[in-house]
Amino acid sequence: MLQRLAEKVGAQMRREDYFGRCVYVTIRYSDFRTLSRQRVLPYSTASTKEIFEMGTKLLKELWDGRAPLRLVGIGISQFGPPAGGIIQPSLFDSVSDKRLELEKRIDTLRERFGKEAVIPASLMKIKNGQVESKLGLLFSSLYFTEPPEGRVKSEVERLTSPTAT
Repeated sequence: MLQRLAEKVGAQMRREDYFGRCVYVTIRYSDFRTLSRQRVLPYSTASTKEIFEMGTKLLKELWDGRAPLRLVGIGISQFGPPAGGIIQPSLFDSVSDKRLELEKRIDTLRERFGKEAVIPASLMKIKNGQVESKLGLLFSSLYFTEPPEGRVKSEVERLTSPTAT
């Protein structure tokens, strides 16, 4: 649930060409009690991954995982300069830049082929040999006749090996 919300926030930030520093999470319990937490990052970001990771930490501080929730929200504030502006460099700039470029390309694919064109694995499940999104979409073109664990692992190893093209 938080992953999907963080993706929406990140996509909107990248679409508008903005960066933000303060990630916040808000929850509302069934009795309408509302709690929020926020953290300021040391640098501006528009990366879904960074927004989601900070949001997950904040959600763990707020919620015990048992009480039913009425609302969960995630957002970003303290907007910084657009992508062409001056941004404080970090030690991991090349990794961050590559990740941001990847997320921009994913946004383009979703705009062209629909928002379910690229889905994080955390939002997928295998049911009766078929891959299904936790949002209810069934991907019937992906059908496994045997448990995929070994095949998936070997495919990941093949793609990440130094000789992979």
